[in-house]
Amino acid sequence: MIQMQKQKSLFPTHQTMSHKLFCIIGVSGVGKTTVRNHIVKRKSAIEYLPSYTTRPPRQNEINGNDYFFISKPEFEKLISDNELLEWEKHFGNYYGISKQRFSEKMQSGISVIKEIAIGGYQQIVDSLKSNINVYTIYILPENIYDVLDRLSIRGDQDREERRKSFLKDFDSKALCNSIVISRQDKLEELCHEVEIIITKELNK
Repeated sequence: MIQMQKQKSLFPTHQTMSHKLFCIIGVSGVGKTTVRNHIVKRKSAIEYLPSYTTRPPRQNEINGNDYFFISKPEFEKLISDNELLEWEKHFGNYYGISKQRFSEKMQSGISVIKEIAIGGYQQIVDSLKSNINVYTIYILPENIYDVLDRLSIRGDQDREERRKSFLKDFDSKALCNSIVISRQDKLEELCHEVEIIITKELNK
């Protein structure tokens, strides 16, 4: 059984970064990846940092661009070596962020955007303390049943597991800085709303 080690701050306690980590939270299929791609394309001051995962790549996903696809033993070694800023296991697959890659990105003066589960966000906050400005945006589906139908069509996971995951994140939405609604067939509006929020935060 893998034990989660207590995280230590990546940065000196006196050092507070002016740039930010933007965490996009929400159930799978709600539009997080579309929003992230839109923001990275529109904002040169923000970059996406791929996570490690043990799940197989989906169609059109590129190793090192969407995720770093690695084996389960490789991921578990990263956990044992305390090389991850945060990690979680979803539907039998591991997901996690490299401490080193994250540290290098932030110290280069670039803000980072990540899609992340609420549990991973809480790990990040515990690890970073107050040295990084973390801003969370929760994407709330207009109709949960429409999202679950799309996930069933995707066919990569059990519908009931997805429902439980959604409810876990949904119960934690009050922890987020902003909540935006994803309306069916209106992803462009969703991207625009999130861009407005992020632009405002970057200009503070």
